Amino acid sequence: MQELKKNTQSPEVYFEEVKSDCTLKQLSRMWWKAVTKSGRELYIRYKGRFLGAITERREGKIIFSVTSALRIALQFSLFLMAALASFPGNASPVGLAFCAAMGKKAKCDGVPAGRKKAFSTPPALAGSLVSMLLLGKTPFIYIAVALCILSIRGVLTKRKFDEPQLVRIAFAGAAGFCVAISSAVLEGFSPQAWGGVMLLCLLTPLFAYIFSSIYTDGLLCPSGTHHFLNREVGLGGVIFAAVYTLGSFTIGGFCPGFALGVFLTLHAARSRGPIFGGLVGMFLGLAGGTVYGIGACCGILGCAGFFAGLFFANSLGAIAAFFLVGMGCAVLSLENTTLWSALTDILLGIAVFYPLMPHLPKDSKELEEINKHVLRQNVIKLEQAKRKINHLSEAFSSLSVSFSDISTRLKKPREEEIFAMINGCCQEHCEVCPVSKMCWGKEYVSSEEPVMILTKQLKEQGKIKEDDLSGQFRMKCTRFSSLVEQLNVRYRDMRKRRIHDDGTDILAAEYSALAGLLNETADGLEENAANNADYITYAREALEQLDLDPVTFAVYGQRSPVVDVFGVSPERIPCSPEEISAVFSTSFGCQFASPSFIYRDGNAMMRMKKKRNFSLECAKASRAKRGECLNGDSVNFFENDDDCFYTVLCDGMGSGHDAALTSRLSGLVVERLMTCVSTKSAT
Repeated sequence: MQELKKNTQSPEVYFEEVKSDCTLKQLSRMWWKAVTKSGRELYIRYKGRFLGAITERREGKIIFSVTSALRIALQFSLFLMAALASFPGNASPVGLAFCAAMGKKAKCDGVPAGRKKAFSTPPALAGSLVSMLLLGKTPFIYIAVALCILSIRGVLTKRKFDEPQLVRIAFAGAAGFCVAISSAVLEGFSPQAWGGVMLLCLLTPLFAYIFSSIYTDGLLCPSGTHHFLNREVGLGGVIFAAVYTLGSFTIGGFCPGFALGVFLTLHAARSRGPIFGGLVGMFLGLAGGTVYGIGACCGILGCAGFFAGLFFANSLGAIAAFFLVGMGCAVLSLENTTLWSALTDILLGIAVFYPLMPHLPKDSKELEEINKHVLRQNVIKLEQAKRKINHLSEAFSSLSVSFSDISTRLKKPREEEIFAMINGCCQEHCEVCPVSKMCWGKEYVSSEEPVMILTKQLKEQGKIKEDDLSGQFRMKCTRFSSLVEQLNVRYRDMRKRRIHDDGTDILAAEYSALAGLLNETADGLEENAANNADYITYAREALEQLDLDPVTFAVYGQRSPVVDVFGVSPERIPCSPEEISAVFSTSFGCQFASPSFIYRDGNAMMRMKKKRNFSLECAKASRAKRGECLNGDSVNFFENDDDCFYTVLCDGMGSGHDAALTSRLSGLVVERLMTCVSTKSAT
């Protein structure tokens, strides 16, 4: 048999030719070689992910993280215990449901599928196979169907296991039906066998739906806007199955399922509050109540979880309240034979929870406060920006009105100019008039009343009419009509020159337009800060591709989206800033800057901001005064930590070296005051 060859056009390994004289030993050896190679690659991959998950980098050193290790251990244990769950008889829908549900996130809207949930698939698969082996009568039927389902899923998805949730539920239903029919045939279609058939056909798709909500968007909220609700549905099913598994037996008088319920109820009350703690306690009482009774366990854990959540401002007070309320409910609902066992289990759960409490992962209650604080700060910044822009708009609008008034006044000649123009025009006409000395020359020299009358008429009306002067004046002046026409022409020319030379009307128009733009900007700030449902979906998909599991995140902004991710820190992110920016840029369709991290009360928040799609460069040319080699004026460009850029024009109030030094130092002082840092930019 020829050796295995690597296809240069495909990464898959294939058999090129199998000779007829190939022996079974050679085939077994090649199969074992391929299996060991795949296992070695899988071990290396998970080993690297595990070591990266339980360590963190601080001050250049890699240290062990207790919180991360506890998170992984709790996740591993819950999935393993959940997969080991079995129901009365030989029906085990949980294992089949896990085999049909686990895998990658389904590809949606052209976005690449995310990676598998870390450390959940191996324990779930191992627990499912072990639980099938312990069934008793028909273990190999379960194992054969489970392996068949996994093989078909791997072939159809090319080993990606990224089907939509409905397909996974359909696989689970088919697996449950096949196992149920096979078991019924082997048991001779007895009434108990038909009960197992109904149980498998109904519960296997149901559990597959619950478990697949961890890996897919889910059917509850297909738009993805409530992804964490789908995740909590899946985790709730896993916790229920794990507590049910441990609650069906006792070890030396202890019930590990009830103790686990105490532990998880205390954790829920601490992280989510009294309401959630009480609901989780009642839910876990249903799963772990096989020893002490479902009603008693629901009452004990539900009431104790509620009162513990009320007092969790003080940890010892909350634990004492949990113990006292739980003990009181146990006294009221249990008999003496089981009372002491229940109290012992409560003490066991508290004894495990209390030393681990500082290291347990923080849930959304504390981080929601940070979320509210950050959103509150964003609203305050928005109001401040709107107030500043409105003030600027009012200032420019006032300047526009002022320049408009000035322009209106400057377009009209002053009385002195009109008087001088009329006086000069009259003198020109009188000099060429042959009867000027006999008409009103003496009267004109002694009194300027006619000129004052004409000045007033031109200033108020902009034009002189022949009726504006007395009839005696019109009768004596032989060139009166020509004089009036010439005065009107010169006054129009004077107005045209002033309008042409005046630029204040342009300033008024520019300031008015700028005020309007600022008003539109202020009105658009609030709209730009509103949430965008599409952006929320993009952010969730980016976080899943990066294999980040935050408590919550917030997205705001329309033109320039900002993503705040709560519950992650730079030490816990398994990828570089460049990879984070690239994934967010691909999901949103725009360029994102490198992530920044904000710490508050020991909690970290990652902020992603859209990168500006423009750049600012300084291009200037200065020319020194004749006879000198240095210009005294200077111009500076800089930006501050709010991504605002500024231009500072500094007049040296002179020329030469001293003026240049003064202007540059003045610009540097203003720049430092505006940025408040020691560098030109702080982004």
